[in-house]
Amino acid sequence: LNGNAGIDYTDWDFITYNSVTQTIPSVQGGKYAFQRKNYNVQNYNAFLNLNNDFGDFDIFAFAGPEYSKTTYNDLSQQTVGGLLYANWYDLSASQSTSGTFSQTGGSTRNSSVLYSVLGSASIGYKSTYYIELSARNDWTSLLAPQNNSYFFPGVSATWNFNQTIDVPKLNYGNLRFSWATVGRGAPYPYFAYQSYGLGIAGTSQVPTVYGPGSLFAGEIKPERNKETELGFNTRWFDKTPLEVDFSFYTGNTYDQIMALNLTNSTGFSNIKLNAGNVKKWGYELFIKYTPWNTANLKWDVTFNAANQRSKVVKLYPGITQYAITGSGAYSIMAIEGQP
Repeated sequence: LNGNAGIDYTDWDFITYNSVTQTIPSVQGGKYAFQRKNYNVQNYNAFLNLNNDFGDFDIFAFAGPEYSKTTYNDLSQQTVGGLLYANWYDLSASQSTSGTFSQTGGSTRNSSVLYSVLGSASIGYKSTYYIELSARNDWTSLLAPQNNSYFFPGVSATWNFNQTIDVPKLNYGNLRFSWATVGRGAPYPYFAYQSYGLGIAGTSQVPTVYGPGSLFAGEIKPERNKETELGFNTRWFDKTPLEVDFSFYTGNTYDQIMALNLTNSTGFSNIKLNAGNVKKWGYELFIKYTPWNTANLKWDVTFNAANQRSKVVKLYPGITQYAITGSGAYSIMAIEGQP
């Protein structure tokens, strides 16, 4: 049994000094601003481990819980209307004291929590056949309670065929296969929730409440990704070694979490939903050859090649194309049936 605890704390201070642009007949321009950000990540886990041999079998396994909490704070304040005096950089040097809070400062804070239970088991037989099973379940605060749990398993298998098949000049060879699925929550805190904001009405100090700026097409579900890979690795010759590694893979990302922009006439900036089903496939090839290998000189020649294709399988019912980004001169589109 072993446990780990870690805290990653990052703190930034941003200070702005803008000189005044005029001192006679009156002081004009200038600015002083201060901003502090801090980002805190806490991770805790405890795992029960097993590593043992049972005859021709060797087994390594672990399982346990994990907890992660992320906290973010951002506080800023600045002068409004310029500075009272040249080279006096202080919040009290503001020309105006009647600005709204959005003009004089800002405050942002959020946090998220992720609970997990995970485990993995690897079983080998006579150093020839290996199979690995893994599983994980996450519960995240980034999604609503009815959808905040998602399970993703995985499996991989390896066959070291040089142990069972005699191939001349072959020193090592394996054939591998893997399949895995992964899930994730919303991209940032409160994305998947109807949120309300607080403000001040002008300079009256009267508090105001403003409603959500986003529509929701149902409850946001976890985003999913599935991948499958098949490949091999071979190593040949003793004096002039040659290594060849090849893999072919396919992947499918679906239920993508996104926010689609809406026209201003709707009264909302966007609509948040699960949409998109994108398929990808491709290969990777690695070749390494050592034509010269002596005690005084070693010369390695390597070659890499890769190719990936993708296709938009489905966007959303009633939507067949969507502009991802762009301007008046160009646009990047997602179109059903197209790469």
